[in-house]
Amino acid sequence: MTRNFVRMIALMSITALSIQTYAQTNPGRIPSPSIPFLKVAPDARAAAMGDVGVATSADANALYWNPSKLVFAEKATGVAVSYTPWLRQLVNDMSIYYLAGYHKIAKDQVLGLSINYFDMGEFQATTQNGQVAGNFYSRDLAISGSYARKLSRNMSLGISLRYINSNPAAGAPVINGIALKPGTTVAGDIGLYYQTDNRDKKMNWAYGATISNLGGQVSYGGVQKNFIPTNLR
Repeated sequence: MTRNFVRMIALMSITALSIQTYAQTNPGRIPSPSIPFLKVAPDARAAAMGDVGVATSADANALYWNPSKLVFAEKATGVAVSYTPWLRQLVNDMSIYYLAGYHKIAKDQVLGLSINYFDMGEFQATTQNGQVAGNFYSRDLAISGSYARKLSRNMSLGISLRYINSNPAAGAPVINGIALKPGTTVAGDIGLYYQTDNRDKKMNWAYGATISNLGGQVSYGGVQKNFIPTNLR
């Protein structure tokens, strides 16, 4: 009972299953975004610093935070792999996997690719009467391609295009007449980065700004569509 309760709370807080999808909506309410895992820091460095990553020094994880930083990376090629056990002290089969890589195709241009996968484990489906109706799995996936280039010696611009697939109930049976379907959409990011070049001083300054997850809405089989979490950092 406790295990199933914890899983259900996690599903309600992390996935995009919104009551608005299958019930009447209140036109005066603020819309609730779906697929909030897109806002979860996938790398340990940025997470440990309080989700700071827009203007830190560049590495492969910049594909998530601000792709425009990559043209200032020291290495011509870089790869990052991250694994995050999610709520590990409560359940043992929820985790986030992140793979990112970039390559400089010219002195002032970079291409990058990243894959963000959230496995929320196994859940138990029940009817309105509380009867067990089978098990299902919840998974979210985001695949991004990025391009960045220098606008000047100290400033750069980066863009990303992202395919998103959210499947909160893979293999779930039809319950109470409701059949959940995967939600898919396309989104984009745009970022700017500027760093000073004071080689004779002990400290340089860096500034970054990015808007992420600009895109369409997702539907899980109902008539209601849900926003994705657009962020300004």
